Amino acid sequence: MSKILVIDDDDILREMVVTVLRGAGYIALEAENGSEGIDLARSDSPDLIICDILMGNVDGFSVLEQLRASESTATIPFVIMTSLSDRGSVRKGMTEGADDYLIKPFSLNDLLAAVQTQLAKHQRFIDTSEKMLSELRNNISMALPHEFLTPLHIILGNANVLMSDNSKLSSGDIMRIGSTIGRSGSRLQRLIENFLIYSQIEIIAANQSEIESLRNTQLPESLHLIDSIARQRARMYNRLSDITTELVESPIRLLPEHLTKIVEEIVDNALKFSESGTPIRVTSTKNANRLIISISDEGRGLSEKEIAYLGAYQQFKRKFYEQQGVGLGLIIAKRLTELYDGTMNIFSDGKKGTVVEIDLPAKSAQSESAGIRRKKE
Repeated sequence: MSKILVIDDDDILREMVVTVLRGAGYIALEAENGSEGIDLARSDSPDLIICDILMGNVDGFSVLEQLRASESTATIPFVIMTSLSDRGSVRKGMTEGADDYLIKPFSLNDLLAAVQTQLAKHQRFIDTSEKMLSELRNNISMALPHEFLTPLHIILGNANVLMSDNSKLSSGDIMRIGSTIGRSGSRLQRLIENFLIYSQIEIIAANQSEIESLRNTQLPESLHLIDSIARQRARMYNRLSDITTELVESPIRLLPEHLTKIVEEIVDNALKFSESGTPIRVTSTKNANRLIISISDEGRGLSEKEIAYLGAYQQFKRKFYEQQGVGLGLIIAKRLTELYDGTMNIFSDGKKGTVVEIDLPAKSAQSESAGIRRKKE
């Protein structure tokens, strides 16, 4: 049974709304002012809040602002009540995060319809969140053990061969085994590093002072670093001839190691999921005080659902494509970008080709070069 909190300093209207809600089978709580309403919302966790705007003490806007600022009450559906002559309050309320509104005087049918719509909408939100959380748990429980243990088993198995049968091994055999151990060690190292980086990002994201400190950093030049990272990753895949860069110089507000990680993960993803011999383009353009980095490939695409569900430990189409890693690359790039007040967007038709676009804050400089550097090796 859904629990609804009604906040209004008009005793007659509040009691009327509460009576109607209880008659419709809901549990109705009531608060006669904004301060009491905030306390009840925090202590009783209602499924929906209906709140008047014009109240003494704490008005409806303040109630909405305080509840949206608290993690425990931020997602509770919030319906504002206001008079017909005060449509400006409706616009302000919706802008500040209200989910719906009721114009006084409203009918009982309007009240119940608004309640039913918001409760159904919130239930869909809960169902989607639980589904995503369940998928995350499954991905963690299935992907992490496999991805960590696979390279470890290869390392241990080959080390055992070296220790037990070394007298029978030729120098060529030893070189091949050493190479296998090295590759598996590098894979394991990358997995561990990404896991630790992702954890660090989430810790930083919860600390506003650390975020502000990051956003005050400045990287004087970006062109050479982006170009170097892209070519280094392509060289690892023996695909240097597939990479084309077209970059503008611009100072940006970003630590060099974070720019390195962002570009590295996106280029690596493009290389991993496109055929050798197909082009990968890395470009950057300046738009006002923003630097837009674009990385495109002609590999398999992503569907709208896959893009929308981009998340940690999620490997798209794992059943159809064998791949290494726990799906942290794109989400690390996305979360790092967001730490610097940037955005990451993915464009794909779901069939062929993907474009990842990173929009980062840049700082204009008098000495900034307007030239464009083009390379293809």
